[in-house]
Amino acid sequence: GAGHARYLTEHVNGATVTALFDLDGPRMDSLAKELSAKSGAAISQHASVQALVSDANVDAVIICSPDGLHPEHLELCVKAGKPTLCEKPLAPRLDDAKKIAEIVKASGVPVSLGFMRRFDPGYIQLKKEIQSGKYGEVIQIRAVTRNVSSPGATTAGMIFNSAVHEFDIARWLLEEEFTTV
Repeated sequence: GAGHARYLTEHVNGATVTALFDLDGPRMDSLAKELSAKSGAAISQHASVQALVSDANVDAVIICSPDGLHPEHLELCVKAGKPTLCEKPLAPRLDDAKKIAEIVKASGVPVSLGFMRRFDPGYIQLKKEIQSGKYGEVIQIRAVTRNVSSPGATTAGMIFNSAVHEFDIARWLLEEEFTTV
């Protein structure tokens, strides 16, 4: 979450971080001071996700909470009408993912998942090359991911938070759905 807040503050013209929530109060306070010093904006520190989402100065939300909390936090955001970027996964369990997807769909509130490769210039160019057909039909994709660091990573975590990018980018590049995994 701190990384997202820093990126918005330092690299997104017109974006202003106005509020934070973190269970770790001292860490939240430190980040608020750091970002406020860079942007000049006052940053509210909230005691709960509900309080942050209810803040009239918050126009949109980025959810960077632990995976199991994504459905609950996303539901709060869409019920408040706040456009939201939710880190993946949408939910760790299929039933929860289906339920929150229906809630989001019914809300009409713009929601995006953290699949950033679709916006990477290299992948955009690759998609154009594939669509041109000049190299023929794609018959295989080989993807390699290298994380800088993954302390405490588990097999499930690597699938939900890292390998899921490969699933997403293959679907996006080829404009096809998987039939089996």
